[in-house]
Amino acid sequence: MFIKSAALTVLALAASVSAQTPNHTYFTNPVTDGLNYVAGQTATFSWALACVSPSTYTSTTPTQVPVQLLNSTNSNNAFYLADVTTIDCTKSQGNTQWSVPDKFGTSGLFSLKIVFDGGNAAYSGRFTISSKDAPATPSATAAPTATSKPSGANVLVPVLSGAAAIAAGALAFL
Repeated sequence: MFIKSAALTVLALAASVSAQTPNHTYFTNPVTDGLNYVAGQTATFSWALACVSPSTYTSTTPTQVPVQLLNSTNSNNAFYLADVTTIDCTKSQGNTQWSVPDKFGTSGLFSLKIVFDGGNAAYSGRFTISSKDAPATPSATAAPTATSKPSGANVLVPVLSGAAAIAAGALAFL
């Protein structure tokens, strides 16, 4: 009986986790808020999952999908600043370099937006832009490693913790 209950718990946990994995293109770097880019320098962002069917976010021009810079100081009302590059999202993942603009100032928070058909979009974590003349601080210019976690991993940790707690509680009553 215990083995059957444990197997059912594991299956429920796996279903919960797979339901949280994005089925569309998303940023894998920058994912979390708090990174700093230096104005005028080249930086790298990365993304995962193709934007062609069966993805829920698609593009009629998947080799030239626009990436925009947004002012995200007010996260409820981010606004467009400039197109910074395009990506080829026919690939399952990629790293793209872009030039961090120096014409929008260095106060506030910014983010990147991948724009798809139908009004769909993927957003990066929020970051700051420092002046190229500012004292040296750690920046986010290095390319991510092959072990970088996708943004879905940030969502999965709390889900796993909650699901594991429920599973452990259920097993206690058997």
